[in-house]
Formats: sequence, structure tokens, C-alpha cells
Amino acid sequence: METALPINRSENSQSNAGSIVKTILKVVQLVFLGTTFALAPSELAAQGLTVVPVGIAGLNNNTIHSYVSRDTGLFRKYGIDARLVVFQAGSLLAQASMAGEVKISMVAGPVTIASRAAGSDSIIIGALINTLPYKMVVAKGITRSDQLKGKRIGISRFGSSTDTAVRLFLAKFALNADKDVVLVQAGEQANRFAALAGGTIDATIVGVPLDITAQKQGFPVLADLAANKLSQAGGDECNPPSRVQSS
Repeated sequence: METALPINRSENSQSNAGSIVKTILKVVQLVFLGTTFALAPSELAAQGLTVVPVGIAGLNNNTIHSYVSRDTGLFRKYGIDARLVVFQAGSLLAQASMAGEVKISMVAGPVTIASRAAGSDSIIIGALINTLPYKMVVAKGITRSDQLKGKRIGISRFGSSTDTAVRLFLAKFALNADKDVVLVQAGEQANRFAALAGGTIDATIVGVPLDITAQKQGFPVLADLAANKLSQAGGDECNPPSRVQSS
């Protein structure tokens, strides 16, 4: 069985990790400021729109379709005024869904399956991706997968898609996530990258654009999970199923 992976190398940069993360957070804040202007309730009623809280598992390239659907009017086309709510991890979003705080969730398939096992009546109404669009970024000096043994690997939360992805990656190379490494709950990918840059963790998985930022700062990309054919379904969850109507 394989025990090591070659890394992708790129030119190093002396950019400060903290400043990069701060820049990303400022962009996120601007996004939120740009979405705070909504129609008044009376105007919504006049248009026949129903306000629906839509939960999103983290701010990353995997969830951009939610913003595209809102900004291009696709939700409104079907009578929905979508109020996007961002959660730090899919497992936290699942809890909010079970509590009825959100009615539609943009979350990975395994999270919904775990929710169903816990008694939720949520159903999956569509899958938007069928792969794990992450890259395993590691501390400088790590060049092979077997060197992850005994190391601290950052995920968002236990039970989230990042948790599932890391476990699948480790299993592919005969590493046990519960015995061979220490999984650290570090929040969404901006926080995980900051933890890696600060030395709190030794590895984590991130997507665009932080994988590019990591390489520019000299952090090796140990593996591309999608290229290694590690897959899972990521889609839209609807809760409860009575809200889904066929046409």
C-alpha cells in the first residue's frame, strides 16, 4: 500500500500569514456589508416572496453557488427571499437545521446522513459536487504522507466535511485518524490556515484561494484530494421534506 506522496513545489514568498488572513477577513466583511440591504417586509409580501433562512457551511469556493443563486435572482424566481447564514462548520449547520433555525442547508452529504441517523427528517434534494475540492497543506519540512503520523491536523469541526475528508485521506495511506494523528477543531479554512502559519497545527485542508496563498508562503501542498479521487457528495439539504414539492 502507498505510504507517501510527492509534493507540489512553488516559489516561496516572505509574505506575512497574519496579514493575508486579515485581508481575507476584510473581504468577507465587505461581502456581508453588501448583503445587508434587503427589501422591507411589505415589499416582499407584495412580490409574493417567502423569507427563507439558508444555511451555508463556511465561506469557501464550495459555497459560492449560494451567492450566485441569490444575486442572479434564481431564489426569487421561485418565490424565495433567501437569507444566507454562514456557519463555521457543517456539523454546526446540521444542529441549526435540526432545531428548525434554517430551512435549506448547503452542506456535504455525510453531514446530512449523520443528521438522519440522529433523528433528523432532512432530505437531500440535489448534489452539486461529487469530489473533495481540498488540498492538504502541511508545515514546512513535511514531504511525505507517512510523516503526518503523530502530527496535529486541523479540521473545522468533528462530523463536518473537512473531518470526513481528512479521515478518507489518511485511510488511503494506512493512517488511522483516531490513533495516528491528533485532529484539532480549528474552524473555517481562514482560521485553519492561520493556525498552520502560527505553528498551532502541522497540516490542514483548504480550498481556493488559500491553497495558492499557502504555496506562495512556502507551505507545501502534500496532496490534491480531488486528484487522488477521494469523493463524496456535496449538495442542498431541505428540512423538513414536506417543504419539497414536485412540479
